[in-house]
Amino acid sequence: MKTPVITYENLITGLRKLELPPNPILLTHLSLKSLGYVEGGALTVIRALLHICGNEGTLVMPTLTFGIVNEHAPVFDVKHTPTNTGHIPEVFRKLPDSKRSRHIFSSVAAIGKQAESIVSWHEDTPCGNGTPYHKIVEMGGYSLFIGAGFGSNSLFHVAEEFVHPPYLTYKTIENATVVDQDGRITNGSYRRYNCSQTGVVRHLAQMEAVYRDAGIVTETRLGEASVKLVGASDNFKISCELLKRDPDFILNKGETIK
Repeated sequence: MKTPVITYENLITGLRKLELPPNPILLTHLSLKSLGYVEGGALTVIRALLHICGNEGTLVMPTLTFGIVNEHAPVFDVKHTPTNTGHIPEVFRKLPDSKRSRHIFSSVAAIGKQAESIVSWHEDTPCGNGTPYHKIVEMGGYSLFIGAGFGSNSLFHVAEEFVHPPYLTYKTIENATVVDQDGRITNGSYRRYNCSQTGVVRHLAQMEAVYRDAGIVTETRLGEASVKLVGASDNFKISCELLKRDPDFILNKGETIK
């Protein structure tokens, strides 16, 4: 059986089924492979998402660098350090209009009207107050998952940083060197989460049932991929409520939700 070809027009048609408002801010977690064969590959997916964001919206992708930046001799170059979050984010961060934040492990790249504002400050913790992830909540953006599950839900970490459940710990990385988009070099300290490194395993996919019960998940399909959309403020609010009520919920792995 011949694999169907997914075109730019197919992607636009599928994304419109989400009934997003005009000019949204989209934080995307996505997998190119999950879609099937896309004509034009990663750039086609990016073009379709930018079209949906419109002239006044903004497209944002995590461009994490765990396992790439050496925390024992940390150097992060905003323009040149690759990401380990997949092929589409790697292509996206290299585009001429892309802006990238400065966190040595947890940066995002963004294109659009609010890109500069979103990435302008990303010091200290990955997802705390004032970081790009928190700004997306404040700006009324959306979390969009294309072929990715809620295990990749970055905005859950914003809730963690505001609630500070007992399991959440940090490690400070001293004397990190950061080369910004203009080639300026600065040195400073950055924190990362220190959970898995200390035996605390967080099963973020457990939250899917919680979000579904709250009625905040909108779904469609793009090619072979399942697509889910959640408002950033709803994502944050319900995650905070759960963490306050039952902070151990995501530590106790139950049925894995695909």
